[in-house]
Amino acid sequence: MKKMVLLVMSVLALAACGVPKNATEFRQIIKGGGRFAVNRQVQIPRPFSAVWADIKARSEACFNVTVENTAIVYNTSGGPPYTYTAGGQLTQSGTGELIIRESTPGITLGSAPPGGLAYHLIADVRPLSTEAAEVTIYGMAGTDRLAKAILAFAAGDEQSSCPKFNGSYHYCPVNFECTSITY
Repeated sequence: MKKMVLLVMSVLALAACGVPKNATEFRQIIKGGGRFAVNRQVQIPRPFSAVWADIKARSEACFNVTVENTAIVYNTSGGPPYTYTAGGQLTQSGTGELIIRESTPGITLGSAPPGGLAYHLIADVRPLSTEAAEVTIYGMAGTDRLAKAILAFAAGDEQSSCPKFNGSYHYCPVNFECTSITY
């Protein structure tokens, strides 16, 4: 049992080394690829000001949520809720930056980013011309629905609704034979 505890603590310590501390580090990690990265770039045939206004307003309305954790781990259901925080700002270079962060009370890996919130998704919006903008999305695995919603907001799709926050967890009974489950 002591060996298992030491193994788990070692894995968590190593995982903490890779936690991005700012938006630039997060983008670099996602650009590096891997199976846990979502990186999309789309040109939108609308003016930057309209694209950015829709992304900022709709994302801040949709993505500032708390999601109850219904995971079953080690034969125990539930857990701390996940809180997602979305905020957008115009940068000094005249581009838009939407950042969605995630926090779980009582769980911190490594030196947490400002506010203790881990980066979950970043959407950069930049003007291409007076009538077009480009949206680049950097996200963790499981952010596809969020990315699709942001692109629908960018396109001005007023019929699009706020996506449900989905995720995955691992079911690990006492014998440590884990099964990944998506909900």
